Amino acid sequence: MSVPLILMIERLEHDQICHDNTGPHKVESSKPKSWSGILSSFKPKPITKDPPNFISVPLTYNEDDYLNWLIVQDFVQPTSTMSVQEAVSRMIETFANYGHNIRSVGTFIITMAEQIPYWHPSQLKLARLLWTLGRSEERLRKIKPVHCPEQTIDQFYQDLKEDMTENEADPGSESEADQVIYVNYQAFLANVHALEVWEASPEPAIWAMKRAFKPKLEPWELDMADYYVMGAAQWVVWNGQGLFKMILQHDADASTWTATSFDEKSPPEIQQLTLELWESWKNEFDKAGDDEKVGAEARNLAMRAAATMQGLQRTMQF
Repeated sequence: MSVPLILMIERLEHDQICHDNTGPHKVESSKPKSWSGILSSFKPKPITKDPPNFISVPLTYNEDDYLNWLIVQDFVQPTSTMSVQEAVSRMIETFANYGHNIRSVGTFIITMAEQIPYWHPSQLKLARLLWTLGRSEERLRKIKPVHCPEQTIDQFYQDLKEDMTENEADPGSESEADQVIYVNYQAFLANVHALEVWEASPEPAIWAMKRAFKPKLEPWELDMADYYVMGAAQWVVWNGQGLFKMILQHDADASTWTATSFDEKSPPEIQQLTLELWESWKNEFDKAGDDEKVGAEARNLAMRAAATMQGLQRTMQF
């Protein structure tokens, strides 16, 4: 059984928060609703700083996973002084019982990220934790890999990619909790891509944009329109520079994406991330930012995304 979800952050704002050039401010919006609806199911748990054999592990839970959960929970606290390297070292200390099989660690870190609001700094900390854990020389020394270190590192991130795909929230769910999780997931995935954990690819960003800017939403998708826009905006806010670099490289191998279309009966789509596509996204965000039918938080994010795209285009082109 996996470790239960518990509150990772000492205090999160229970009101919706938006950010603009004047700083954070509260907004009144009917949708998406306050994050408190998602966070209310969590209860604080005591945190210990010393890795310790005296912790009472709940029955039926794996001891190693539970200890690692406590370490990561401590690490993501806004007031924590634990460095990412210290967190990784303490996690590696618990690996003795199952050697290099740390795939479950990646899984619960993804689960954590899905529960943390897209704007919270802990999203960045979790992405950096995964980047550091996979490349840790201390981990490689401890597990004494059969294969060369490069292959062992590659395997860690290949497993992570599979887990990210398997854990993607369903934006088509009628559950508002799942829709909020979808936005948080897109923020985390964008942060992981920004660290270049994997080879650069526009695929997840293009999928998010296609969901947000479909010419016509199905009737059952109308309640999800705001979340689609918010999810797409995460790719600009957290990885916009990386996406625009793909355009500047003029590298067809790096910026071309092929996948099945939304309509499974249609032939596969081949799309390249070009300046024209970038500008079309910016225009769509501009329209969403001016659309009063769009919720306040989604409009704010759309305006921020459009401004960011314009700024990147202006400053990165010479």
